Amino acid sequence: MRQADLVAAPTTRQEHMQTQRPRVPGSLILGRVLLLVESVLWLLGAVAVAGVGAWFLSAGGTLVNRLQQIGYSGANVSAAAGVVGGTVLAFAVVILVISVIGIWAGAAMGRLTAGPRVTGIVLASLGLLLGIVSALGSARTTVHMTTGPSFRGSPIPGIIIIVVNLLISWGLGFSGKTRAAFRSLPPPTGYPAM
Repeated sequence: MRQADLVAAPTTRQEHMQTQRPRVPGSLILGRVLLLVESVLWLLGAVAVAGVGAWFLSAGGTLVNRLQQIGYSGANVSAAAGVVGGTVLAFAVVILVISVIGIWAGAAMGRLTAGPRVTGIVLASLGLLLGIVSALGSARTTVHMTTGPSFRGSPIPGIIIIVVNLLISWGLGFSGKTRAAFRSLPPPTGYPAM
């Protein structure tokens, strides 16, 4: 063997692994981890919302009895409880599906494929819009108590959602190292090269 062949061959397992798979940039890891954490939190929120929807569905009869005890004789409350419960459960399913897609995108992004990256950017953009709406809406909310002080809503949760989703968008889409890592990949098989 020549001296040049000995130098070019990987000598350790780590060097061998680096020749097999491209390095994942730190900004992509940051975006990926934040996407996973945010998606898991949304998943837990979906479970909680589903619990509230199930409570509405199961408490329909109890709610009717309670309202009749206090003398309410308005619209059909049992039907309203069913509609509210079903709507809340449907909302929980939507949150659940989006959070599972986010978990998939975060987990699959380690292979440096474009599909999970684009999915993560789209989900972060939706989260950014949700954060803006939340921050603007809660800044104007005031709850008046009949027997006590008034409470004003805080835009801080919306601002946190905005910051997290901006970091995810930067890490997945706008970081120079992340763009370079995805540009250096060969085109997928079956697609024409550009």
